[in-house]
This record gives sequence, structure tokens and C-alpha cells, in this order.
Amino acid sequence: MEYRRHEQPGCGGCFLLLLLLIFLSGGAPLLFEFLGLLVFIILFLLLGSIAAFWAFTYYVRRQVSAYEKSQTETHNTFVYLLVNILVKIAQVDGKVTRDEVKTIRHFFQYNLHYSQNQLFWIKELVKEALASSLSLDSLLQEFRQKFAYEPRLILLELIYQVLYSNEEVSQAELQLAENIGNYLGISSYDQRSIAARYR
Repeated sequence: MEYRRHEQPGCGGCFLLLLLLIFLSGGAPLLFEFLGLLVFIILFLLLGSIAAFWAFTYYVRRQVSAYEKSQTETHNTFVYLLVNILVKIAQVDGKVTRDEVKTIRHFFQYNLHYSQNQLFWIKELVKEALASSLSLDSLLQEFRQKFAYEPRLILLELIYQVLYSNEEVSQAELQLAENIGNYLGISSYDQRSIAARYR
């Protein structure tokens, strides 16, 4: 038989004892005063939390807006299309995992050295992309029209990173990556080099 330690008793009845003491010492008016103060404190904390959350959200949106305005249209379009395409790739298997989103964020944080405010922008773009009804084909078409070979290579590399952030990558997903590489005009040598890094 195994010896079991006894847990320290909780103070479940302490609050009731406190109410009883208040009632006995000051009667019902003091008890109602105490309960009113308690309700006021709870309401104050709740409203304070809501106000703090709203203020933080407002601050983040202002920072995101200021950053967007400070960048060129080409830069903003590149980031917008990149995030949207990568989210669509993540959605191919029917779900977007935390690791897939982390891979997208990682690129901007470590390769492009984005600050915290810039990463808030990426987070907003990911949220918008998850809710977007734009097709992968239309996004890829716009990317191909607007960007040269190097950005297309970056995109294909990131597509493989997102796919391989999952434990298993299906043959259909690999075929999709190859089709995208062909569509973007990536040479077969570069496609094989990128694919080999992840296989």
C-alpha cells in the first residue's frame, strides 16, 4: 500500500465566514455595502481589461497603418501576395496548422528582419488571408505578372518550407509545388535544387 500525502485544505468556506462575520457585526446594510463594493471591483476590473485590450488593438492598427504607408506599393504588394499564396498553400490539406503560420512568420522575422510592429502587420495579413475567397490561381497569376525571377524563387522556396512544416507531405502537395514552379517559369534545375533541400 502506498502512502498518500494529505493536501492542505482549501478555504472554500472562508468567503462565507467573512460574510457571516460582516452580517453579525454590522447587520444587513454593512453586508450589502460589502457585496456592492465587491461587484464594483469586479466590474471595474472587467471594464478595465476590455479598455486595455481595445487600446492595445488600436495601437497595433495605427502602427500597422503607419508602416504600410511608409513602404512602396511594390513592397506592400509583394508581402500581401506572398502571405496570401502561402496561406492558400497551407490550406491545401484542409487545415492551417500553427507550424505553417510560424514558418510564414519566421521568414519575415529572420530573413527580412521585421520588427514587432511589422510582424503585427504580417499577423493581420494572415488573418485576412484565412478569410479571403481569392483563388490560388489568381494570386499566382498576379505574382508572376508583377515580379521577376528572384522573388519567384523566394516564393517557391517558401512554398516548400510551408509544406514541409507538416510531418507528412502528400504526393499531391509536392505535385502542386512543382506545378507552381513551372507556372512561375522557374528552371527545372532551380526547382530540383529547392525540392532536394527539403526531401
